[in-house]
Amino acid sequence: MGGDDGNVPRPWYDAGVTRLPLAVLLPVLASLATDPAFGDDDTVPPADADAAIETRLDFLAERFEAGDAGAKAWFWTWTIGYGALALGQGIAYPLFDDREMRANLLVGAASSFLAMAMMLFPPLPAAWAVDDWRDRPEGTDARRRAKLAAGEDLLRDTADAEALGRSWMMHALGGLVAVAGGLVLWLAYDYPIDGAVTFGLDVAATEAQVWTQPTRAIDDRAEYEARFGTGTSTAALRPPSWGFVPFPGGLGVAGAF
Repeated sequence: MGGDDGNVPRPWYDAGVTRLPLAVLLPVLASLATDPAFGDDDTVPPADADAAIETRLDFLAERFEAGDAGAKAWFWTWTIGYGALALGQGIAYPLFDDREMRANLLVGAASSFLAMAMMLFPPLPAAWAVDDWRDRPEGTDARRRAKLAAGEDLLRDTADAEALGRSWMMHALGGLVAVAGGLVLWLAYDYPIDGAVTFGLDVAATEAQVWTQPTRAIDDRAEYEARFGTGTSTAALRPPSWGFVPFPGGLGVAGAF
């Protein structure tokens, strides 16, 4: 109003960027030009931060390796077992003329196929964690920090999946499939004894699968969080960085701490 051009004077700082006149920055730039460390993009973090990252990486590598064999053995044993049962009963179905036998083979093949599908979608993360871990590069500081963050997420996801696999939901889901198979034999085919036997066998298989599932990642996650804290804390391990950004009339100094 009254000849005011509407420009509002800006403070000497703006959204985390310090703005200094070019005349003030010239001596600073001149001194930095002689610093051999200036311009090196591969910033080396402090020794203690680097050691903390390496300690965490070593922990994750050790635990992923230790849990790999057991997780793969459990996964492939049950997946191949269910697949073999589904395939075998499916192949045998047309070879029999007996109605009762055909009913049992049909229900058995269907329930085995469903169990195999539940093993495959999704598969147990612990069975593939070490392979995912090995594929991630760590040749630079930035890559090691990225690998650490990914490893923490992988450990968390693996532990969550194992906890779900041992939860009441899996017992209930297996029981539901067993009840469905038994009811089909009883109500659709009028074979109540066969239905009861199928129900018992399916429940036994489900319980054996659930109680033999590995839970190592659950303990590993608890130990990791007890030693290093919860959540991804690699941001606190990143070294501070700063640089110059141009703006009309001078340069700005921007930093990340």
